[in-house]
Amino acid sequence: MANGAVPLDDICSSVAGGCPSYTNINVASDSVEGRSLGNVIIALLQLSTEPFNKEEYNGAVRRLLSYIEGNNAEGVAIPAMYPIQQLITYEPNGKDVHQNFVAVSIPDSYGALPIPNDENIQFHVSYKTDVYVRAFAGRVPSFHQASVYEQNLQQLSSDLDELGIEVDKNCVVVMDYGDRYDESEPRREVGFLTHYA
Repeated sequence: MANGAVPLDDICSSVAGGCPSYTNINVASDSVEGRSLGNVIIALLQLSTEPFNKEEYNGAVRRLLSYIEGNNAEGVAIPAMYPIQQLITYEPNGKDVHQNFVAVSIPDSYGALPIPNDENIQFHVSYKTDVYVRAFAGRVPSFHQASVYEQNLQQLSSDLDELGIEVDKNCVVVMDYGDRYDESEPRREVGFLTHYA
């Protein structure tokens, strides 16, 4: 487990559905944690690519939470997993943002999902995903805090290179555990996702 990290189950115990099913990937590092995630359905709302708009981001988070809390065609709550995520894909040059989403994962065991009342919510099925993350404390590390975000992302990239671990560095995830970890120092994770068919 990464240095300073706490078990995800401890963080997510207050969230309906808890954490995703995952298997730890053995990584010889105190700063990098690897996880092989089980099958999930990801509910997404697309954001502007840049510049970061805090109102847009917060609004998208509220809309996703509203969907899983029952604002859908069947009026039922959905057991979501994991924290709210920001998924960012980059152009092949690794610098320009291609797509930017706010997302939440739902266990595929839930079955057929209710139709969202919000027509902009999209779904993506992930059958197997490996994620390598670096945990740190601070406020939401996005475009409006580029130095914090980039510093941790660059360190993670360097650590993975040193470990000889190949990942898709054009697919980045930022996870926000909020005050479930420590209200004064909210836990964040930044990572690289690699999807498999």
